[in-house]
Amino acid sequence: MRDLNEVQCFVKAIELKSLTAAAKALGLPKSSMSRKIQNLESRLGITLMTKTTRALNLTEAGRIFFEKSAIALKELDTAEETLDISRQEVEGALRITAPVEFSTGPFNDLIASFLQKYPRVKIDLFMTERVIDLIGEGFDFAFRIGELKDSTLMAKKLKTFDAQIFASPQYLKSRGMPKTIQDFEKHDCIGFAPSGATLKWVLKGPTGKKEHTPRGRIVVNHLLSLKESALKGLGLALIPNHIVRAELENKELKAVCPDWQAPANPVHLIFAGQKFLSPKMRAFIDHAHEHLQL
Repeated sequence: MRDLNEVQCFVKAIELKSLTAAAKALGLPKSSMSRKIQNLESRLGITLMTKTTRALNLTEAGRIFFEKSAIALKELDTAEETLDISRQEVEGALRITAPVEFSTGPFNDLIASFLQKYPRVKIDLFMTERVIDLIGEGFDFAFRIGELKDSTLMAKKLKTFDAQIFASPQYLKSRGMPKTIQDFEKHDCIGFAPSGATLKWVLKGPTGKKEHTPRGRIVVNHLLSLKESALKGLGLALIPNHIVRAELENKELKAVCPDWQAPANPVHLIFAGQKFLSPKMRAFIDHAHEHLQL
């Protein structure tokens, strides 16, 4: 079996023209140096050099082997140096998956600011409601909302997303502003059924926790459709705050009974456990925590 240490000893001895100097440079006893070169010659079945009291002399075969080996070792050194640099550079591609509702709100600011900060990074962003198999499908990160099931993946908890009741100004103008949770019974409420069954509104407020089953003329299965339905004046809707940030600023939606909110859902950044994370992955984890911190 090829032993690169033997080749390194031989090349260093020729470069320094001395077994003693080469042994010192490599931190080896001189006897070990001689033995490794002898083992190399024995494995190759050829004499590479002759030694006199004053010099090391290459045979013709030794000269050819030295020239090729010196170049190969230099290439290995260069490869390691390149790897050392790449360990420090934040560059390359990241594959990230996130829920579709992340297509609006602060998540876009996170991605944009990360790309601005690290111009040598590219991001392949895949928005889906499907739970992605990170390892099987070749993704670096996944953003997930809600409590996590046990997993072999690593998870970093970021911020929590609150939700509350919103309605459009035109709806509230025509139907009136609800004063209490009980008033919801008199209003059209947009149902949200992501898995087929309409979810109850579980709200916490000044007097504890209350539940309300939304009743109205429309039920949707996606948060973005929920927001659009509210914007169209179809009724009251329980929507995560981060999704309607722009609409609130533009006064296209208005909070209803703002003292009552849904229990917060945590956001996690998921990634495969690795002993050594690449600089681009470490940088993204830190950046995500900074922008979506608790």
